Amino acid sequence: MGAREPPHGWDRFPSLRMGLGASRGKGRIQKAVARAFAAAEGGTITTSQAYDFALARVRGDMWRRMHRCSVLRVLDQVADRVGRDRRHGAIIWRLKPAQSAPGSFPDVSQR
Repeated sequence: MGAREPPHGWDRFPSLRMGLGASRGKGRIQKAVARAFAAAEGGTITTSQAYDFALARVRGDMWRRMHRCSVLRVLDQVADRVGRDRRHGAIIWRLKPAQSAPGSFPDVSQR
């Protein structure tokens, strides 16, 4: 009888496979966007504010396009575009009503 081989590939991360939602909403950028909305106390935020929360590590560097696209992708999933800031042109976001329900978005208020 041969020894069992260690898992490899996606076998090591069953909750990340398509169709399973155990890891949904637990990514670094998703948590940062949740913190940005928590800091706004249920109001609106701008894209720049979301970048400040999500990309604090790379703030000294220029925000790379990949990082900005990741933040925009998460914002599109959890918020609606309300308008644009007249001075800077940043997009203004409001949390979607479905995301405002408890348990539907990571609760960062206790962290």
